[in-house]
Amino acid sequence: MIYRFADCELDTGRYELRCQGVLKAVEPRVFDLLQYLLENRDRTITKDELYKAIWQGRFVSESALSSRIKAARQAVNDTGEDQGIIRTVHGRGFRFVAEVEPADGDRQERGQPPRGETKVSVAVLPFANMSGDPEQEYFSDGITEDLTTDLSRISGLFVPARNSTFRYKGAAVDVQQLCKDLGVRHVLEGSVRKAGGRVRITAQLIDGETGGHLWADRYDRDLTDVFIVQDEITHRIVESLRVTLLPSERKAIEKVPTENLEAYQYYLRGRQFFHQQTKNSMEIAKRMFERAIALDPNYARAYAGLADCESERYMGSYADVTPESILAASARALELDADLAEAHASRGLALSTLERHEEAEREFKAAMRLDPNLFEVLKFYARACQSQGRFAEAAEYFERACAASPDDIRCPVLLAQNYRDLGRRHEAEVALRRSLEKIERELQRNPERSNAAALGAVVLATLGETARARDWASMALSLDPDDLLTQYNTACAYALMGQAEAAIDLLERAIPRIRGRLQTRIRYDSDFNSLRSLPRFQALLKIVGG
Repeated sequence: MIYRFADCELDTGRYELRCQGVLKAVEPRVFDLLQYLLENRDRTITKDELYKAIWQGRFVSESALSSRIKAARQAVNDTGEDQGIIRTVHGRGFRFVAEVEPADGDRQERGQPPRGETKVSVAVLPFANMSGDPEQEYFSDGITEDLTTDLSRISGLFVPARNSTFRYKGAAVDVQQLCKDLGVRHVLEGSVRKAGGRVRITAQLIDGETGGHLWADRYDRDLTDVFIVQDEITHRIVESLRVTLLPSERKAIEKVPTENLEAYQYYLRGRQFFHQQTKNSMEIAKRMFERAIALDPNYARAYAGLADCESERYMGSYADVTPESILAASARALELDADLAEAHASRGLALSTLERHEEAEREFKAAMRLDPNLFEVLKFYARACQSQGRFAEAAEYFERACAASPDDIRCPVLLAQNYRDLGRRHEAEVALRRSLEKIERELQRNPERSNAAALGAVVLATLGETARARDWASMALSLDPDDLLTQYNTACAYALMGQAEAAIDLLERAIPRIRGRLQTRIRYDSDFNSLRSLPRFQALLKIVGG
């Protein structure tokens, strides 16, 4: 269906918005919001109805809706005070008020599908590792990630991010309930068995409403054919769901990331360790990415992974990391594949880490245009906004990052802080309670993760649970007393508990080693508000230029 209004044209079949003949890049939720308001333009739509229709009833803050309405208005150039396209009906909701001309308006008379149809949706569950070797887990996880990425490139599909589905890994799943939870109609699940030079991959597509199988297949191939199998599965899904595949999307999906299977496996190992986000795992991830690059010097994803490692290690004050090494890896990733969202995200992180904020913003926006659900870019951009004191924007992108990765422990803590800085106390407390549950689960899995304990101390201190906060702060410093981020976050906890001298003692150890965006962040960090009038803290700020 194509709708024309003002100087714009919304094509629901191609999932495109054009204004004055120019294709506009809009986030999927913004497009869905525009489409829903258009298709129900004969009435006022309440906020509750939009939550249900666009977010499938999942909890989202009112600011998330407000930001999407704002983005929708900006996309269609409805920025005047008269609200000539999307009008706010105070106390009731929103209404699409512009004159609309359906370009194919006789569809309804010919018995075509009624208005209100939503995007085709599918969730990719983690493929089970059937190899009998836990060490092969990285391979089945990697295939899951690649299939998720390929399907996400298709404009006619809504695909929840990798982190949203990996929380179901290894669990007995009620498919119909899972579809309700994730807001999808279909589920792809499967298994991987790798032995020697052979691989067996099974896959099945399930209808979440009926529980029935749309198709199922088994692929017994040489290991070198793994990318061909992934491509075949993607095309089977497209065919089964009758989704239009644009030529550019077909080209992106069929593009082989590397011809070297061993390099691919080292890359998957690197991603596995990078996701763990511990000091030791970051070192291992770096070696894995470097090995992948040695095997295939033209492997863009491996360079993007290496750039992410170098940025995180630079922030951790590793002596062997330089600005040049971060920029070189991210630049090489983009040189090899300018259409790779991960490469733009990595470049944005590198530039943001070095406080080149305007350049970083361009890269982050480019990454989001290519993959609006990519968790890394949402997190990286939110952190960049927060470090510059742009709290409203940071809150919006932290919300999206939390939705993309429900198990991440850092984003909900930073989101809660942004809510506090914006005066949204209730939302802050909800986010804090949720983050504490996640941190507790993480410490059960990785009890040596010092910075998780430090983050937990920050949460407990903010909630007023001072005794527990002191215990967690002590635990964090016992686990790794020299880790820079552990020192910084534990200092935040001490400041929130009113232990100014203990906080400044830690900061005096940390600040001489702080580099990049952390120097900017400390100048805006509201956790330190109780310290700002103290001469010792003011002296520390002079070191970082505050």
